[in-house]
Amino acid sequence: MGGSGSGRRQRYQRRTTEGYLALDIAVLRRRDLLQPGCSDTIAWSRGGERIGSASLFAESGSLRLSYQTTTSEGSAERIDERIEIWSAQTSLGGQRQWFRCPGCHRQCRILYGGPRFRCRLCHGLQYESQFESRAQRANRRARKIRQRLGGSDGLMEEFPPRPRGMHWATYRRLEALEAAADEQWTVGVMDLLARVGKRCP
Repeated sequence: MGGSGSGRRQRYQRRTTEGYLALDIAVLRRRDLLQPGCSDTIAWSRGGERIGSASLFAESGSLRLSYQTTTSEGSAERIDERIEIWSAQTSLGGQRQWFRCPGCHRQCRILYGGPRFRCRLCHGLQYESQFESRAQRANRRARKIRQRLGGSDGLMEEFPPRPRGMHWATYRRLEALEAAADEQWTVGVMDLLARVGKRCP
């Protein structure tokens, strides 16, 4: 169940959050799965293939998780654990909820399955973006802006038109941010090609 590396130690492989199943409390709240008495099964897929699932049951101030994981010996183990939920009032009068990690008890928005659902620090995970170059981060920002506007993330295609209902000021700001990120990506690529060219005889 627990995503990349569940039940076995990856000693020489980079461990990032992108390789693990993510249980996001914001997603559960949007789906109304945190109301006491609610139950459901959440499943994870990758490349169209189901890679894990867990049964959820919401209680007052907590969430019960039931799932199957694989031990270090390769045998299946059924896990049934209770995860505390903290609630805090926001400055605008709303309410924000956090998981309390069963491992270190810190508050966090996302728990990662692996063999147990724990926070990023307990699993020793890093974000993939931490290993990106400045140019790669710029490329990702540009693609994200294009996707937000409902267009393709291909940087060689025309910039997406303004979505209906979006203010022109917001659209122009995103357009400028995308152009700056695209330029930063281009400069990074040209710099890389120049350095490769210097190494070639």
